[in-house]
Amino acid sequence: MKFEGIVKTVTIGGLVYVALKGLSQPTNNANHNNPGNFLPTTPEYNPMTWPVQVPLVLHVPQVTRNIFADIDVKAIIEEAFNKSFGKPTPADSASTQPKLSPDPQTIEAGKWLKVIPHPSVVIIIGRRGSGKSALAYWLLELYRYRALSFVLGMPQQVRKLLPEWLGIINDPNDAPQGSTLLVDEAYLRFSARESQKLSNREISRIVNLSRQKRLTLIFVTQQASYIDKNLASALDVLVIKEPAPLQTKFERHEINEIVRTAAEKFRVVSGDRRVWSLVYSQAANFFDMLPNSLPSFWNDRLSRVYASSGTLSETKPARKTTKKEKVRRVKYLHSMGIPVSQIMEDVGVRSRTNVYNYLKIPDIKSE
Repeated sequence: MKFEGIVKTVTIGGLVYVALKGLSQPTNNANHNNPGNFLPTTPEYNPMTWPVQVPLVLHVPQVTRNIFADIDVKAIIEEAFNKSFGKPTPADSASTQPKLSPDPQTIEAGKWLKVIPHPSVVIIIGRRGSGKSALAYWLLELYRYRALSFVLGMPQQVRKLLPEWLGIINDPNDAPQGSTLLVDEAYLRFSARESQKLSNREISRIVNLSRQKRLTLIFVTQQASYIDKNLASALDVLVIKEPAPLQTKFERHEINEIVRTAAEKFRVVSGDRRVWSLVYSQAANFFDMLPNSLPSFWNDRLSRVYASSGTLSETKPARKTTKKEKVRRVKYLHSMGIPVSQIMEDVGVRSRTNVYNYLKIPDIKSE
């Protein structure tokens, strides 16, 4: 409604109020011709006999002067409007635009962020070529807005395949507090060839370190029987890609039933099975199939980085997500109709106020 329309509505409303107020004033037949009595009590217009058959006519007395002559009505109404609702801003206009329907990738990302809280110990298992590495790097991309992301060990020849925001460390102790760390079991065997260290001992050290530094640890292996029991007992989330044909017979007894369930579910999956995972999350009380996308920087060579010998890359710092990138992400999720609570999880902000500040909306409205 335009401002002039508001003024007109308020003015007419005032006159109607004055007229209706006259309905409550006592009147009598003797003085019904008095111009001050708006409603004569004739038989046809007796208020006690309403509804009436004859149309009601309000006799509004003539006003000898403009009653608003000394009042700036427009200024008063404008001031009251701004105090109550705030002046419209470009952000307000943007927030009133119809929201788009969330795309499938945004919906699936939100589900993964819920079932893998930060920090967590995550183990991804599955047969060779089932999409384990692709899922692990995709999770790093999801978490980049809330924490620095690192890969433990990376051959020099494939370093250039990683995006600039993803760091490389060769010692788990170098992982910053609260960051996300991807550990490939193949790397530990690769490292053991050179240093003659025991992989299981190294895994136990990484698990203990993740607790101390509140890291989200994403561990990739073909089957859990390859890993140390300390890691298996410390896991928060177990992600199962398509199991190998005989994996149910050789898997750890603690998770063998879950692997059997995964094998049954994958038998009925049609199409590309690499996009599906069976997720068991104790923290989220979740046990079901979830799809995942490929990371934006994906290259098939990333799934075979430890296949051949080579020197390890030098360390590479992870780039922190800029405020501009976070604002762009928040606005995108908001335009998709994603709830504020989920935006907070995705971007890693602690309050709804920060989300609304990113959207440049002055009035915080309830969801």
